[in-house]
Amino acid sequence: MWRVYVPRPALKNLARFPEPDADAIWAALDEMKVEPLAGNTRRLRGGVTYRRRVRDYRIIFDLNPSIRLVQIKTIGRRTSTTYR
Repeated sequence: MWRVYVPRPALKNLARFPEPDADAIWAALDEMKVEPLAGNTRRLRGGVTYRRRVRDYRIIFDLNPSIRLVQIKTIGRRTSTTYR
């Protein structure tokens, strides 16, 4: 079982999303507790950062396998500046 850490700014973003989308993101975060790389997940350039696609939204996160931690960096709608 992995721990999923969601920082306060990401929670604030999540609270602004429409309810069906927020529910889908919460379901994805729960799935990440069991298998963080399941679903539509890809490694981003540069190392340990990944992204998971949930509808029109992206969950950007880092993995720390030694302590089994998924650290969410941001949750946001996919735009031209999402990955910057």
